[in-house]
Amino acid sequence: MRQSRRIGVWFVILAIMLVSIGCSSQQEEQSKENQPVPVMVQQVERKTVEHTERYVGTIKANQDVLVLPKVSGKVQEVYVKQGDTVKEGQVLIKLDDRDLQDRLHQAEAAYQQALNGLTQAKEGKGSNLVQAESRLKQAEDAFQQAKKI
Repeated sequence: MRQSRRIGVWFVILAIMLVSIGCSSQQEEQSKENQPVPVMVQQVERKTVEHTERYVGTIKANQDVLVLPKVSGKVQEVYVKQGDTVKEGQVLIKLDDRDLQDRLHQAEAAYQQALNGLTQAKEGKGSNLVQAESRLKQAEDAFQQAKKI
């Protein structure tokens, strides 16, 4: 019986210890909850708030236009930058026109030569009048075409 009494005493001591430990941890938690939380305080003032957002995507134009020169050549000047808005008929680039000027002068010389040939044919100094008129018409057409370019 003594042993059962000892076990009972030990059991009571153990129960008291467990209850005291449980109560003390609840008191510590309650005391932590009741303590004030440190915060930083700042005076309110009026400011502009900048808000920036970034998005990933693809931008497509409303209309795609293929830009081609009437004649080929070396680009001498560019009047617009990539992304600029342009209007129909606006000059975008300037091509080196020295070759075109040479062709125009050659066509003009051929026209003058055909005109002289026609004049000589009318005066009876040259070949057939019909051939001279045909050459003049061809030279005039070539000259007008060269002026358009």
